[in-house]
Amino acid sequence: MLPQEVKEEILTYLWDDKRSLKRCALTARAFVDPAQKLLLAKIALQAPFEFSRKTKQSKFTASRFEKLLKSKPRICQYVEHLEIHDTDGEWLPKDASVLRILPLLVKLKALDVEYNKFSMQRPGMLPASFFTAVLSAIHRPCFEYLSLSEFPKELIKHGQHLTHLSFCEFTSQKLSPISCSNCTAKLSLDSLNIRYLPDGYQQESFLQTLRNNIEIKKIRRLFASATDSM
Repeated sequence: MLPQEVKEEILTYLWDDKRSLKRCALTARAFVDPAQKLLLAKIALQAPFEFSRKTKQSKFTASRFEKLLKSKPRICQYVEHLEIHDTDGEWLPKDASVLRILPLLVKLKALDVEYNKFSMQRPGMLPASFFTAVLSAIHRPCFEYLSLSEFPKELIKHGQHLTHLSFCEFTSQKLSPISCSNCTAKLSLDSLNIRYLPDGYQQESFLQTLRNNIEIKKIRRLFASATDSM
């Protein structure tokens, strides 16, 4: 009989093959937990009506995933990377399941949120309650990666463990008051991705905010995009 750690090492070679991992989980009890850890390491939340294409991560609606977490609490610690897709701006502001999911993911390392507030539905900015839930996640020591399409300026004062930050634009949205004695130093990032660099008079204010809150000289990889002037 092979030791359990050897079996788990074998499964890691199938990390991107969901079909094989599911089959392994059905063949032996010793494979169930390690296979589930790999299957649920990266989760994507999508709209209930969105067509689920074949990807290397498991896709759920927020409400369905919340039910799964509550029925099997042990899998909360398996999720390391959470993606939330609402490119049409239709469901995320109204779905309270996400607010309840984020505090449950105690081993979350990365959060990637794509949200379009300028969709045909015009729902506007995400509610402050959403960013309060984000704050609860980024204060965990294991949390390293944050990507948001809209980024409240106050949020940049938090997340001392972040190594990667990506965002499209700053917003002036106010966050709920939070007591955070550890977030006093500037962020020490390995990489920074600015997907929209403002121009004109807004650019200097934007850059000054970055200087005030991020150790710019410690950044190893910097990406920035600007709109073409017409």
